[in-house]
Amino acid sequence: MYKIYIKNVSEIDTSLLSINVLEYLSKFHDQKRYLHSLNAWYLLSSVLLEDFNIDISNKQIFITPNGKPYIKGINFSISHSNNLVGVIISDCICGIDIEMISEHINHSKLSSFILTNKELTLYKLNKNKLAYFIKKWTQKEAYLKCFNDGINKLSDLLIECNTKTLKLKDSKGNLYYLSYIVKDHIS
Repeated sequence: MYKIYIKNVSEIDTSLLSINVLEYLSKFHDQKRYLHSLNAWYLLSSVLLEDFNIDISNKQIFITPNGKPYIKGINFSISHSNNLVGVIISDCICGIDIEMISEHINHSKLSSFILTNKELTLYKLNKNKLAYFIKKWTQKEAYLKCFNDGINKLSDLLIECNTKTLKLKDSKGNLYYLSYIVKDHIS
């Protein structure tokens, strides 16, 4: 079982978050990144409490060696991009990634660093290169967040398992890809 939650980024009253979450967020010095993370953690905290009756205010936030935050006993993943944040909560290990489809992303330059040779061939043949690139990028990021297996080079990662991808719009009409994977649901 898993649930995905999506929220538009907005100003959040920090008094609504626990001290442990605020301490974790204090590491973000970039205001935009801080606001995105604040929204993601607010969404995570509120849905855990409302939908699962889990209060994380007294739970410690840990960081894996690869930089993924975790709370013992809770399987979740968070992501944010531009105006949206996404959270997945599952009874299994999971990963989520969201990225706005933006012409500001230099996909022609990044494609050789992100895509496998096979994917690069398909990218070059694709009419909408940007959308193809963003979709593959979010799938790989979701996979890495789920498995956290130390792969450093995305161009070596061929996703052959059951990663799901959704196309979304934010309140301003921007398009996004959100990809997620749940370890127990891999075919």
